[in-house]
Amino acid sequence: MNVLTPLLLLSRLTSVKLIIVHHTPPDKCDFNATVLPTQKYHFTNDNWPDTYDMGVNCRWTFNCVEGYACRLQCRDVGLPATLGCYMDRLLVSTTSDKTLGARVFCGREPINIRSSGTMITMKLITSRFSPGGRFRCTITTEKWRQPMKYATVVPLPMKLHRIKYNIEKGTKSRINWRMV
Repeated sequence: MNVLTPLLLLSRLTSVKLIIVHHTPPDKCDFNATVLPTQKYHFTNDNWPDTYDMGVNCRWTFNCVEGYACRLQCRDVGLPATLGCYMDRLLVSTTSDKTLGARVFCGREPINIRSSGTMITMKLITSRFSPGGRFRCTITTEKWRQPMKYATVVPLPMKLHRIKYNIEKGTKSRINWRMV
C-alpha cells in the first residue's frame, strides 16, 4: 500500500455531499423524512449498537423527490430468526400506500429493496418477550430511467395462498390469489 491509497480513500469518503445520521428517540417511533438526490440517510434501531427493547413498534417513512425511487439497504441486520417471523420482524412497503402488502424480514437476512414509486416505509414490530435485536440501514435515491408517469408496469406472477402484512397494524391476513 503506498501513500496515495489512504488519500484516495479519504477523497472518496469526503465526496458524499450530505450524510444525515438519525437515532430513533424511544418516546417517538414514527419518523418521516424527504430524501434529496444528493443525500444518503442512515438510520438504526434505538440503543444502537446495543439491541432494541422488547415491545417496540416503530415506523420510518422516506419520500424521495419526483423522478427518483428510494433504495433501502440494511446490511447489518440481527433480529431473532423465528418460523414465520412471529417474534420480531421488519416490514418493508415499497408503495406509497402504507396499507398495501409489505415484505417481511427477520433473522440475519440483509435487505436491499427499491421502492416502486417515490416512497418506502419500514416498520419494526417486536414481541414483548423479545430477546432484542439490531439493524442499521441506509436510504439513497435512484433516478428513474424514464419518467414515472410513462414507466411500464410489468405484473409479477401471483402465488396462491400468499400472506399479506398490513404495515399500519402489523397484522397478517391470508389472500387467495387466482392465477391469470
